[in-house]
Amino acid sequence: MTIANRLKLGLVLHGVGRGWQSWRHPEAIIDGSTNIDLYVEQAQLAEKGLFDFVFVADSLQSPIRKLLSNTSIL
Repeated sequence: MTIANRLKLGLVLHGVGRGWQSWRHPEAIIDGSTNIDLYVEQAQLAEKGLFDFVFVADSLQSPIRKLLSNTSIL
């Protein structure tokens, strides 16, 4: 099998979980979304499992008023 035909495996890292209510689980890591050590640990596990990549979705965390005051609306 050539490299071009090989299946690629990826892991999406979600911090506290994959759902909106995951943070409420009794075993949830509450600071998971901002805990760099957790992301490193999960990335290392993915590497050990021979995953090809990990993905961390970022998001804008700014109050809407501040965002609107810093942009021009055409």
